[in-house]
Amino acid sequence: MTDAYNQLAEWLTEIEASCSPAGFHGQIAGLWCRLAELPEDLALDEVDRGGPAWQELAEFAAGVRDSLADAQCGFEPVLPPDSAPLTLRIESLADFSEGLLFGIGAAGQLQREAVSEEVQELMRDLAEICKVAVEGDEEGGEEDYAEIVEYLRVAAQTLYVELHPQAG
Repeated sequence: MTDAYNQLAEWLTEIEASCSPAGFHGQIAGLWCRLAELPEDLALDEVDRGGPAWQELAEFAAGVRDSLADAQCGFEPVLPPDSAPLTLRIESLADFSEGLLFGIGAAGQLQREAVSEEVQELMRDLAEICKVAVEGDEEGGEEDYAEIVEYLRVAAQTLYVELHPQAG
């Protein structure tokens, strides 16, 4: 997903969006978890929607649903390359988590009693991941990073299956 990260960064810069590539991807995934159609503005405020970058972002966003719905579990969070500093990659995990929660919330309020305990637990975990930071040993940090990436991958697909109006 390295190329996707860099390409998203370029498009988001072109439209003057304030979110990171990971945050945008999480936001779109969160919207798809709850909606059958994305909002025309992709839940991005005050951006330039007139150029080719906007069209590319819209096409990318439409493709996110396909990866979430993939029976082969092909969804992968868009994150910086492994060659990027660990601190940036960990910040991107937090951005993705925050975006995912934002997208789910932007689609409308969830009634706690209407969702499973698993969904409630995933939402709590995502809120905790929003707070992650590098602590001490970078080698151990790499292992922790890989585990969180896998957790986010599975969490996004699970939330899609549990919350999407036409999934399941």
